[in-house]
Amino acid sequence: MKKVIIAITIMFLSIVLVTGENIYAKSKKEIIQGNKLIEYSGNAKEYIVPKEVKVIQADAFAKAKKLKKVTIHKNVKSIRTSYRGTLYAPKLEKIIVAKTNKKYASYKGCLYKKNMKQLLAVPYYAKELYMSDKCIGIADEARYTPYLDSIRIGKNFIDSGYDEMECSPLKAKNKVTVAKGNAVFSEKNGVIYYKKGNDMFLYSIPTDLVLSENFEVPANVSRIQSLSNNHIRKLIIPKSVKYTECGAIQLPNLEEMEIANDCSGIFFWSKTLSNCPNLKKIIITNDNAAMPTTELNLKWNEEVVIYSRVNSTSHKYAVENNLQWTTIEG
Repeated sequence: MKKVIIAITIMFLSIVLVTGENIYAKSKKEIIQGNKLIEYSGNAKEYIVPKEVKVIQADAFAKAKKLKKVTIHKNVKSIRTSYRGTLYAPKLEKIIVAKTNKKYASYKGCLYKKNMKQLLAVPYYAKELYMSDKCIGIADEARYTPYLDSIRIGKNFIDSGYDEMECSPLKAKNKVTVAKGNAVFSEKNGVIYYKKGNDMFLYSIPTDLVLSENFEVPANVSRIQSLSNNHIRKLIIPKSVKYTECGAIQLPNLEEMEIANDCSGIFFWSKTLSNCPNLKKIIITNDNAAMPTTELNLKWNEEVVIYSRVNSTSHKYAVENNLQWTTIEG
């Protein structure tokens, strides 16, 4: 038994000598390799990154189930990310960065690049995002914020770096506001809009915001980026809307949809209605509406009936694709 222990010890020391890095644990819950923080999985609510650490590995705090606050000192030069986001911890609410750090900064509990122009991380369990007015864009991995109740979009935020706004929009449960003077974002009745050239996007709606059960998209909107709300039962889409992003329509209580324009862009993605499980009625008022080139996938909406006029393009599309159809006059 002693020989086995000695052999294992020699092997471990050999690895350390070969790699040239010191691997140690200050405790069973904190693992550091050289200048890299590999993992902290302790039960503390607050954690101060040790001064010898220059690199924080991805998911270093993923197992710290009670961690609410992380403080980053001036020596940290690299914070790595994963599919879970940057500095992910299941209960994290606040990130603090030393003012003398040359690479990173913090504001209102969130992580930014030093010049404050890009938001890098919103704590996973944060309830509020109050964006710095210096911020112009947000890292894609910082967009998944399931617990946010409110968001304040900064004065200079333009969400730059994403052509055609293909990135996920910022979402909150109850409230999103826009700082005065923002040139591209605007808010009306709790709904956030985004202007790009001559196009107006419906950017997002707070999921728990109580709107009228009948929601009519404004006539100047040409594109729906995100429409996620728990109260809307009827959705009216005007002629101006030409396209909806993949997964944009997430209305769990939607029962009826009325469309006045072509349907090819609105139903461009076959799973457009997959997040509307209670949808039962689609009214298409344009007799010559361009229809999708592929079959609209309605396996999540087996009770859906398309309402339109006899011999309209939507009537022919319904017949060709074995979809339920009823005349609009009926």
